[in-house]
Amino acid sequence: MALGSGKQGRIMARQHVKATGLRRLAPFAQRVRSFFMNVAILSLCLGLSVAIAMTGKLFYMFVMRSGYFELARIDTSGISDEVREEIMQVAGLKTASGVNLFQVDADRARDRILTHPKMRAVTVTKRYPRSLLIVGEERRPFAILCSGGFYFLDEAATVLGPVDLKTLDRPFPYLTGVPAEDITPGQRLKTPQAYNALDLLLALNSKNRDLFDKVSETHIDKNEGLTVYLKGGLEVRLGLGPAVDRLANLEAFLNTRKDALSDRYLDLRFDNQIIYKPREPSN
Repeated sequence: MALGSGKQGRIMARQHVKATGLRRLAPFAQRVRSFFMNVAILSLCLGLSVAIAMTGKLFYMFVMRSGYFELARIDTSGISDEVREEIMQVAGLKTASGVNLFQVDADRARDRILTHPKMRAVTVTKRYPRSLLIVGEERRPFAILCSGGFYFLDEAATVLGPVDLKTLDRPFPYLTGVPAEDITPGQRLKTPQAYNALDLLLALNSKNRDLFDKVSETHIDKNEGLTVYLKGGLEVRLGLGPAVDRLANLEAFLNTRKDALSDRYLDLRFDNQIIYKPREPSN
C-alpha cells in the first residue's frame, strides 16, 4: 500500500509539473499566435494596397493616356460662325483637338471666352467621353459709335469692336460726341450722356419703329445735351434732361406738320414749349 501510494504520488507530481509548465508556456504560445496573425493581416493589407495601387495606376493610364477620352469635337450653340472662330482662338481651343478631355479646364475656357467683346454670356460643358459643348449669347449691334473710328455698340452701351462700314447689311443710327478716351472694346462707355441717347433710341425702337428708322445721328455735348438728326435734315434739340420724356412732344410735332422733316430745327429743350424753324427755300 505504501509503495502504491508513493508511485501514485510521483505520477501526480509529474502531472502537476507538466500542468504548471503548460500554464507557463501558454502566454508565450499566445504571443506567437498573435504575432503570426498580425503578420498575416499585414501581408493581406499590403497585398490589397499593392493591388489597389496597381489598379489605380492602370485606371489613370486608361483615363489620361488612352485615346478613348481624347477631345474629338467641339459643338457650339447661339454663336455665329465668325465669332466662333474668334472665341476658339481666345480660349485656346483652336488647337485642342486630341487633347485629353480631363485636362481641359472648362471654367478657364469660359472666363477667357467672356473677355471677347461680343460675348454677353457663355457656358462650357464637358460631354464625356470626347466632346465639348459651348453655349453662348452674343451681344447684338444696336448703334454705331463714331469717335476716331467706327465701333458697334449694343443696347447696354458696350463697345463691341470696330466695324467696316462697307460690310453693313442694314442701316444703324450713329452716336457721336463720345471722347475717344471713354472707349474700350469689351467694356461699357464711360460717358454718362451716351446712356441718355441710347435710352431714347431703345424707346423709339420699341414704340415707334418708323421714327426710329428716320434717325440718322444722335449727338451728345456736355453743355448742350442731346441733339438728334433725322433723315431729311431736321435737327431736334433735346437738351440735358431725360430725352425719353420729350419723345411725346416730338411725335406730336411730326404728326402735326407733314413737312416737318424738311424744317431746319426743332427745339424741345423747354417745358411746355415747342420752338421750330422752317428751312428757308433755296433760290
